[in-house]
Amino acid sequence: MSRRLSASFRAALMAERADEDGVSLVTIRHPLLAEPIRFTSHPTACLGLDPLRYGTTSRGQLFDYIEHQITLPEDADGAAPAFEIQLSNIGRETISLLRSTLEPASVTVELVSYTNPDVVEIEWPDFDLVSADYDEDIVRLGLAIDAMATEPYPCDSVAPSGFRGLF
Repeated sequence: MSRRLSASFRAALMAERADEDGVSLVTIRHPLLAEPIRFTSHPTACLGLDPLRYGTTSRGQLFDYIEHQITLPEDADGAAPAFEIQLSNIGRETISLLRSTLEPASVTVELVSYTNPDVVEIEWPDFDLVSADYDEDIVRLGLAIDAMATEPYPCDSVAPSGFRGLF
């Protein structure tokens, strides 16, 4: 699958040493959350002094800096898209909310340039939060595409073995 990237971003990705980095932006939405949880991989600027907060501003939205690693989904035909995000343990109340709901949270992951954070270079929208495991240091979030999107259609084969009355 090909992706359209800006020339400067593509050059930075291919360069041995680059002046700009790719910055990941993660947005977690759920009906029980008053505001979406937004975090970034880069402490681009100071967002506030009381409390001291660093993060990235993209398209008018504030993304707090939380150190994390993302395992990107495979970009191959037939492979089910799935992410894993590992981040520093951010708080008991957030984790208990993510684990206690019946309806999965919706997660969007975007990749932007450090020098131009308002232009989204790559976007993976509307993944479902399917698992949230944690210990005292790390939170592991498992993301997957809606299970219905990967189900075969039609689900049954119309054959004499399954539909005797038709034949």
